[in-house]
Amino acid sequence: PQQPVQPQNGQDPQAQQQVQAQQWQQMPPQGYSMPPQGYPMPPQYGMPPQGQAPQQAPVEPVKPIGHFGIDGEFKTSIKIPDHKLNFNENLFLKLLAGSISLTKDEKRRVIESVPKLSQEQVEELIKILEEEKKKFSELDVKHQEQLETLENQHKVEWEALEAEFASEEQAEEEQDKAEEIRKSLEMDN
Repeated sequence: PQQPVQPQNGQDPQAQQQVQAQQWQQMPPQGYSMPPQGYPMPPQYGMPPQGQAPQQAPVEPVKPIGHFGIDGEFKTSIKIPDHKLNFNENLFLKLLAGSISLTKDEKRRVIESVPKLSQEQVEELIKILEEEKKKFSELDVKHQEQLETLENQHKVEWEALEAEFASEEQAEEEQDKAEEIRKSLEMDN
């Protein structure tokens, strides 16, 4: 806030305001310090001298990776629990398997929660997964190595998730068979 200028030493208040304005223009922005005495004042802190256009760093064009996630045919042993929704389960699982933003446990919870989701929620989830795939495909090729590392890591995690689901399914089948045997033995008695 600018304070009213009091005349000093018989100086005209308007002239004193002009001097004060010039001093304000020479003050560095907050966080900057004045140059040492005897050194010239820099142009307005990053601004080019008057009459010159600002110089811009050359911008390299982005070379998109072009693909990300799982392309082509996709097969998985994971089955989505029974539900009453209408969507392409294979596409859903393909997008979910290719996602690098979700952990293995989060992917498991998504699969297990499908029967509890509404049609709109599943459609929105598919849109989000498709958008993730598109955005990562548009990244510059300089990120390709990092993305491939993440993709490989998530591929291994998906295979581990498939093994977990298969193991659980096998355990359920064995438990069902054991229950059938118990029931048949009870009937014989």
